[in-house]
Amino acid sequence: MGIQSLCIETDASLLKEALESDGYRLSEIGGIVTEMKVQLATDLSSNFIIVCNRVCNRVAHSLAAIGCKFPSRQYVTWEGVPHELEALVIGDLADANE
Repeated sequence: MGIQSLCIETDASLLKEALESDGYRLSEIGGIVTEMKVQLATDLSSNFIIVCNRVCNRVAHSLAAIGCKFPSRQYVTWEGVPHELEALVIGDLADANE
């Protein structure tokens, strides 16, 4: 898709720690973590991992659920996002400002 820089937001601080350190190399998920780190390092010129408050992730969870239903290799543009997500965005913005 031509993406050079990526900001990853997660509510899992352990994921951030795993991707930024070598502490999980020998764990059960070490192979997956290593593969993710290799992909981030080879495919992007820069990437940032930010831990967000779980309360402010309803939109991300809804988008992920929608994305899981699409066939592989199908790209979706912003115009294809369901309108129901607008209320979630407004709610997340309100929660973030508290």
